[in-house]
Amino acid sequence: MKALKITGRIFLTLLVTAVIFALTCAAGIFLIEKGPSQTARNEFVETVSEKKFLNFTASMFLSDEELEEILSGEYTGEQ
Repeated sequence: MKALKITGRIFLTLLVTAVIFALTCAAGIFLIEKGPSQTARNEFVETVSEKKFLNFTASMFLSDEELEEILSGEYTGEQ
């Protein structure tokens, strides 16, 4: 019974760690995409759009119109 309790705590710790890691990654992507640096945002979007397994991150917090403007080089940052 004690081994089951220890195993449960280990898995709970791993789960909480994974959730915190995922939230930290999402917060980082949000800061890059909505932060003050247009250059960092444009570089990030262009880089992840080239990667097959990461291209979903470019559209997490940006609209399709913004993505198209950034990828075409016409992004002005005005709403």
